[in-house]
Amino acid sequence: MQGTSGSTINDPRRNSLASRPKSKACPERSRRTPPLRATPKAPTNFLALAFGVFVVGLVVFGSLLIMANLDANMMPSMDQLMKMQR
Repeated sequence: MQGTSGSTINDPRRNSLASRPKSKACPERSRRTPPLRATPKAPTNFLALAFGVFVVGLVVFGSLLIMANLDANMMPSMDQLMKMQR
């Protein structure tokens, strides 16, 4: 059962996507730029990279320090091993 042409399902006048004008992508935004290129955001990107490297280095150094401390304090010395064997 079809009514007037304005009440059909596939009417392009009723379709909201068909009535919108197609926009072209902005050419400046579509071009990919390297992260450390000479742009106004370059100092911010470099500081973020430096902070990330600092945090990773701090975690690695802290882990090594903790493991060395645990190794020195948990392993019995040779004198203690000799006393345990007697």
